[in-house]
Formats: sequence, C-alpha cells, structure tokens
Amino acid sequence: MSQREKPVAVCAVCGKYGYVLSVIGERCGWRYNNKRCKGVWGSAVNVEDWKECDICGGTGRGKKDACVSCQGSGWIFARQRTGRYFGA
Repeated sequence: MSQREKPVAVCAVCGKYGYVLSVIGERCGWRYNNKRCKGVWGSAVNVEDWKECDICGGTGRGKKDACVSCQGSGWIFARQRTGRYFGA
C-alpha cells in the first residue's frame, strides 16, 4: 500500500486531523455524543509536525479497518501541543 498525504491541520481540543488549509483558524466541526467540538483547527503544515505512523507504516490501514493510532491518516502529529490553541 502507498503512503497517504499528510494532514495540514489538527483540532486543538479533540485532536482530529484536517486535510484542507481553509479550515485553519476555524471551529472544529466534529461531533461527539450529539455535541459539537469546541476546538479550533490549528496549523500543522511544517514538515516537522508529522511523523509516519509506526503501527501501519504510513498506509492508514490496520489489520481490518483504519489504523486507530493515526486516525487512518498514516501520520502521527509529532509537535507537542501547548496551550489551548497552538500553531494558529
């Protein structure tokens, strides 16, 4: 399997990954238990922000479904998140 593209944004609260530059600085839209996340998408466009997932080898696939370790992205956010909002 081939390596997947790197995400470009990370929610400062729930940690979900985003793939569209235009969401950076916008409110996260993920929903949990019928409630919308209150986080904001932070920028994660630097090369150092990401490392290849060791569990799936960058494919985003586990044995049966998407790799849980990397949210199915093939990448792990490597920068330490500091404060409530980071990188924005």
